[in-house]
Amino acid sequence: MTRKAFHFSRLISIHISLLFLGGGLSSLTAQNLAFQRFPDSYSIDNTITIGLLKGEHDPKDISVKLRQGEFKVVGNSDNAMPFEVSEYSSEWLGIRLKSTQPQAFSSVKVIFFRFFETDSDLLRALLLGKVDYSVFRGRKLLDKYLPDLQGMQPIPIRLPNNTVDMILYNLNHPVLKSTNVRKAISFSIKKNEIEEKILQNQGEVAKGSPYEPESDYYPPDEGIEHYNYSPRRAIMILKRDGWALNANDIFEKNGQKLTFRLAFKKGIQLDRTMATKIRRDLNLRGMEVILIAQTKVELKNNFASGDFDAVLWHHQFEESPFALYDFFVNPETSFIKFENSTFTRAYKRLLRLPEDARKPEIDRLQIITNQKCIATYLSFRWYLYHLFNINRLTNYYYDGKLNPFDEWQIGKKN
Repeated sequence: MTRKAFHFSRLISIHISLLFLGGGLSSLTAQNLAFQRFPDSYSIDNTITIGLLKGEHDPKDISVKLRQGEFKVVGNSDNAMPFEVSEYSSEWLGIRLKSTQPQAFSSVKVIFFRFFETDSDLLRALLLGKVDYSVFRGRKLLDKYLPDLQGMQPIPIRLPNNTVDMILYNLNHPVLKSTNVRKAISFSIKKNEIEEKILQNQGEVAKGSPYEPESDYYPPDEGIEHYNYSPRRAIMILKRDGWALNANDIFEKNGQKLTFRLAFKKGIQLDRTMATKIRRDLNLRGMEVILIAQTKVELKNNFASGDFDAVLWHHQFEESPFALYDFFVNPETSFIKFENSTFTRAYKRLLRLPEDARKPEIDRLQIITNQKCIATYLSFRWYLYHLFNINRLTNYYYDGKLNPFDEWQIGKKN
């Protein structure tokens, strides 16, 4: 399938590698969270500020890409790192680079990561020159303020293949543990409207698999259900399973209403719009959805404790025979913890096979998860939108790739 062209006025359409700002878990002590200032010898001329969203990032997970590689900021010994952590809290994370190589006078020496509640607050800080660089999930907010983005360079950057938006379920939830309920949810959502109206045709509707149809890992069509919009099938499934509409037009079974909480990442306009659209579609079909906006820290804590019903999530599935197991099943890496003996047997068979003979078992794993509907795959998103303050920054990318932070240059003050 030919990818749709990206038309975004005044954007430079360069597909460059995604600069990851994620990392592993570590712990912060109360003492470590104490506010610390940078030495006075480091002025604003040496400093860049990167804006991040609390809904998207946990300060403990941030990593930084430098010439020597990518390093997790928090939880490592400063002596072993090419930087010192000079400040961190729930609002700020700061590092001072310890480069031993000769650098230009305008080279970046200090990096602040500043955490915002909403993407509107973050964009306002960018427009006021308080932030030099950030990344946005959707283009709609940028389109709205495009005339005001003087001195800012927006660049669409291609996400890795198989980056899918989906609804994940707590499989122990009294309502959502039912495969039939999860199937009814999947058949009730207008996925085409998400791709066309919310993603603005900058994506592709998912078809029952976490892999894009062009992927070698996409299973045979005849083996999986696409879960295209079909409200009649949704209602039929629920009624056959013993659900009936109550006086308030909400499905109910044995005194249990078909009600659940849908968590989504706080402060991100695109995610709220998508969650609201899902709630509206499901409410029309007799399912009551309560929206819960949470920060990344809150989401992670709830995943760890099992205190969640369903969550709007996005994840990039690697084209690896282990990707499905690690994300959905592996007790060390999965918060879903799907338990199914047929899946386990198929996965063990896969491990015994040579690499060139594994595809049928990989397909089998997808068929099992598809039939059990352990996730509702919505759409594949193609781009993130990176915004740079060109009044200050130069040398932030070259030849189609983002440069490491310690190669960025600061041109002049705002």
